[in-house]
Amino acid sequence: MSDIVEMRLFVEKGLCPVLATLSQLPGAARCRCMARLKLLQHLGTEVGHPINSDLPICYVRVANGSGNVFILFSTHASTIVLLHAVASLGPLDSEAVSCATTRHRLFVSNPEKHTYGE
Repeated sequence: MSDIVEMRLFVEKGLCPVLATLSQLPGAARCRCMARLKLLQHLGTEVGHPINSDLPICYVRVANGSGNVFILFSTHASTIVLLHAVASLGPLDSEAVSCATTRHRLFVSNPEKHTYGE
């Protein structure tokens, strides 16, 4: 069991990028993503895959037809922070990783401002 006790959604300027991406998916893919996020919340970061050892970003991958949905997250103070999600026919791209890294830095600088629903 992980030490992670909470899961938060990143928000910037009133928009939550993870929810925006999930809302555009077909129902079955959205359900698979929600199930994977429940596992992430319950089991912690052992469910995710690190991008590389130099970045604080990990991801979970969910099959979506002929492609995948990648949900990128980081941890901060015993919290999993869902930063970015992208549906892709190919592998996870560097633009998505860069976006998640920027959002991680913003969240760490002001968690209250960048938490959805607060």
